[in-house]
Amino acid sequence: MSGKKILGVLIILLFSVSLYAQTEGAQSESAPVTSQKVKKIKEVHKGLFINTDLAYGLALSSDISGLSSGFSNSVTVGYDIMDILSVEAGFYSFFISADNATGYAYGYGYNKDGDLVYFDANKCKKEFGDKIDVDKCSESYPKYLSNDIAAKLLGLSVKFAYLSTERLFMYVRGGGGFAFLSPDKNYKSDGTELSMSGSSPAFDGGLGAEYYTTLRHFSVSLEARAYYFLGIGTLYLTLQPSIKYTF
Repeated sequence: MSGKKILGVLIILLFSVSLYAQTEGAQSESAPVTSQKVKKIKEVHKGLFINTDLAYGLALSSDISGLSSGFSNSVTVGYDIMDILSVEAGFYSFFISADNATGYAYGYGYNKDGDLVYFDANKCKKEFGDKIDVDKCSESYPKYLSNDIAAKLLGLSVKFAYLSTERLFMYVRGGGGFAFLSPDKNYKSDGTELSMSGSSPAFDGGLGAEYYTTLRHFSVSLEARAYYFLGIGTLYLTLQPSIKYTF
């Protein structure tokens, strides 16, 4: 092989090695840039949130005669202080009906003044038989119909998750606030008139489970929660599903 051919082969080899080295260097430099562009998606969000619920409730005990079941809803905002600890404040609205049965256990009719009155039909039938004297029954065995009540509550609560996985949180809650009640009067079971002041302290506590869905920022929960309205001596239990959005 002549000297010119040997020189040509060496030039080609040197050029190939140089080109390969440049290609490898470019790939190694671009690798960190590519990795920086890849951002890990955060599946469970914690921080500032807004929550709303719709609940069915039942009055377990009350100073108001015949207070029964009702509905409530709320809109609250809160913040996750820690992964398992959060605070929440907002507005709660309650409507609780009074069960004013007027069947066999209740009697009603118009007295001599033309007013509609209510009385205990069982006791009157024992005394008067089927021919009930409305005036005497309403005087001797009066009954009082309770009014349905509405309550608007401004409340603050703290929620603590005692058991948690990546997406499921089992928690307890406790809090309180002030409730604004209407109407301004009602009746106890013995017929005594119960004056209802415009506002009353209220306390609440609950037990629930929250699940962070695969729809990022959204979580759903189901909670059993009890409220106690001090001014009317009412313990009210609710079962409330809710939906939360975390920013």
